[in-house]
Amino acid sequence: MSQNFQPPAPSSYTPAPAQAPARKGNVGFAAAKAGGRNAVLPVVAALVSVVSVLAGQLFGIALDGADQLSESVVDVLTNRTSEVIDSWKEGVDPLTFLFLAIGGYAAFQVGRKTA
Repeated sequence: MSQNFQPPAPSSYTPAPAQAPARKGNVGFAAAKAGGRNAVLPVVAALVSVVSVLAGQLFGIALDGADQLSESVVDVLTNRTSEVIDSWKEGVDPLTFLFLAIGGYAAFQVGRKTA
């Protein structure tokens, strides 16, 4: 056997790190941990979740409007708020309310079970 054996060079492939575990119901979890065993917290968590989903939809509309108008998103949100809300009202369908309901229900359940 030869003493000149050289092991193969390491490959350039490096595996991607594992994704962080997904937690569902962060609003309900945070509300329950912050407030303890208060009976109002699941309701507050549901309201915060619904407002967050609605704010995200409005922000998406403002992003699209800012791109079309060549303005900043802040200008669209501050100077054209009524137009953003009117645009949201035009695009409302049953699926929009389903997403709002799912967000509120999930936050309520997590807040209730965690508290």
